[in-house]
Amino acid sequence: MARRRNTSHSSKSGKGHWLFSALWRIVLVISAAALIFSYLSTYVNPSDFSIPLFFGLFFIPLLLLNIFLLIVSLCKRSSSVWIPIIAILPSFIYAENFARYSGNVEQTIAGERLKVESYNVGMFSASAHAYPRNDCRILVMNHLKQSNADVVALQECFVPSLRMADTLLKKKYPYRAYHLFKMKSGQRFGNLILSKYPVISHDKQVFEGSTNLCVLADISFKGDTIRICNNHLESYNISFTALVKKLSGGFGNHDIGLADEIMDVHSRMKGTNIKRSKQVDRIISGIESSPYPVIVCGDFNDTPISYTYYRFTKRWKDTFKMAGSGFAGTFRYLWPLLRIDYVLVPEGYECLSHQSPKLSYSDHFPVITELVIQ
Repeated sequence: MARRRNTSHSSKSGKGHWLFSALWRIVLVISAAALIFSYLSTYVNPSDFSIPLFFGLFFIPLLLLNIFLLIVSLCKRSSSVWIPIIAILPSFIYAENFARYSGNVEQTIAGERLKVESYNVGMFSASAHAYPRNDCRILVMNHLKQSNADVVALQECFVPSLRMADTLLKKKYPYRAYHLFKMKSGQRFGNLILSKYPVISHDKQVFEGSTNLCVLADISFKGDTIRICNNHLESYNISFTALVKKLSGGFGNHDIGLADEIMDVHSRMKGTNIKRSKQVDRIISGIESSPYPVIVCGDFNDTPISYTYYRFTKRWKDTFKMAGSGFAGTFRYLWPLLRIDYVLVPEGYECLSHQSPKLSYSDHFPVITELVIQ
């Protein structure tokens, strides 16, 4: 009789083990599939197929989840350990988009040097310390004087009047190009390019139904002409970073539930990313036939695991990958996970340095890079 009870107990134990193994494998497969979908988001236009873009936004959390599951599988000596391994392997291709550890870049490259800064200043009203708008503007202007870039591309630049836009840092940057939307109060905001070198022509692309835009400036630089493309793509106000802000600040009792908030953001995110993909396609079609080399910069409101980044970097090089070091995050909330601001350069340009100082004057950090034009 005792032998029968042992046999019965062994049978139940075997069934329990089989059930747990099956459930564990399902968890591994779902997690791996989510990470693989995040890779696909880079290459798939959201206008054609929108599902991958949701996973692309969560690339880093999904990667960390699969690494955790891999460690647990190894400790358990699970026969399914190959599932997270296969899912994680492609991530090595994208790792350098988020963090980079490198030695000194060669500083003796022959050619003319050009220092470029891109900075979303958040209307001078998004500082970490809630500075008054005028005080924040002064702090940003002092930073620009100190960083001493040759060309500065500002996004979400707020000014009380066009007169201020024409005189902002006039002594240091006598040349400029901008497009500023008019608010009901008569005040202005938009994209502004400041230059130490003459702006010989300028243009803009304003997107229908949006206050996001692209400002173009052709700059005469030491006998050459360079086109600066200053972008602010579909805004984070209706994208993932809005949710990040809310999560960072916590939910009060008056707020709707977290699940409802996520679903609401996701439902709007699809339209946002479709808009952004159309904006990217329009910008590229407008500048790929440029007779001059083009430097593309600005706030893309998209991570390096996105269709936006993929489209731009097919033609232009990412200065962070050329000369950056450490973490690449440019958005203050949940740093260093979010990199949404960039400076991209054409073939034939080298990069000596790439920095993103952690200033508290905006919800974005500036991107400052020194280039060599050969």
